[in-house]
Amino acid sequence: MKIKLLTLLLFCFTIANSQVTNLLNGLYNGITNLVVYQDNIYFSSYSNFTIYKYPIIGNSTQTPEVFKILGGKPTQLLLHNTDLYVATEQSNNVFKINLLDPGTSPIEITDIYGPMVIKDNFLYVGQYLDSKIIKVNLSNGSKTDYLIGYKPNYFNLQGDNLYFTSNTTNKLYKINLVDNSLSIILGNLNYAAGIVIENNICYICESQTDKISYYDLISSQLINQVTLAPSSWPNGITIYNNTIYFISTVSGKISSIPLAALGISVNHKITYNIYPNPTSDFINITTEEILEKYQIFDLKGKEVLKGKFETNRINVSQLQNGSYILKIQNSFIRFNKN
Repeated sequence: MKIKLLTLLLFCFTIANSQVTNLLNGLYNGITNLVVYQDNIYFSSYSNFTIYKYPIIGNSTQTPEVFKILGGKPTQLLLHNTDLYVATEQSNNVFKINLLDPGTSPIEITDIYGPMVIKDNFLYVGQYLDSKIIKVNLSNGSKTDYLIGYKPNYFNLQGDNLYFTSNTTNKLYKINLVDNSLSIILGNLNYAAGIVIENNICYICESQTDKISYYDLISSQLINQVTLAPSSWPNGITIYNNTIYFISTVSGKISSIPLAALGISVNHKITYNIYPNPTSDFINITTEEILEKYQIFDLKGKEVLKGKFETNRINVSQLQNGSYILKIQNSFIRFNKN
């Protein structure tokens, strides 16, 4: 595999902690990771074996809702379509939870755990202790070693590229899941403990220095850093509606930072409107964006229809009567078929 090391520019000023808004405090129960789905934060507590749910518009005195108690200690979370994938230590599993039907029991996907991404019906799971990445076939559960010799901590998928960090080498790697080419993208990190990528900018929680750093992946230059309070230990991180959400494991906080506060140009929020709703045959979509692909799920999270747009209309006459979720890009819209 081809290895290429790109240099960094490390001379810049840091952004003050005053740009950070603390949404939740006092979470001294080993919070490890988070995702945001439909204006709710789902975060994991390692010590309590629990996934909690909290609205992004909540206040700091509001108590998080217990969303799901698990049989193992949750370490990693992955949001894929309408499902939440949870990797659990001790029980050594990956479970899938349908966010549209949370009353159902978690479904075991595989008997390993670690950082995860899903690409083309395959689940890629990092194995830190065994120094490898395993590829799991989601159709039959079979497992094969995909990459050996690396200790992965956190994953992020961008197109065909899997980005992963390793805190033993303090580097960010990129492996193309089509041609399997491997590159070193960034070096000299300080215990990278969470990454998210958007618009070719990589945001990394550098835990040992209590900073969130963000890099231009095209030039591999450091853009800037957010300096947090001492002993914060930033960990899991995600982006939702042009805002960064992250957890600080040691200080027990969930916090947010608008991208605009970091000097990042943000795209306008894409909106989709559908009509009629309810419908018996067609749904029409109005938007300023160019429509490409769509998926429709039932409330159990099963994909029932997908396709490419030829016009701004989808034929849903073949669907049974009931409620469905239309997914366009990263937007989810509920509609009823009658």
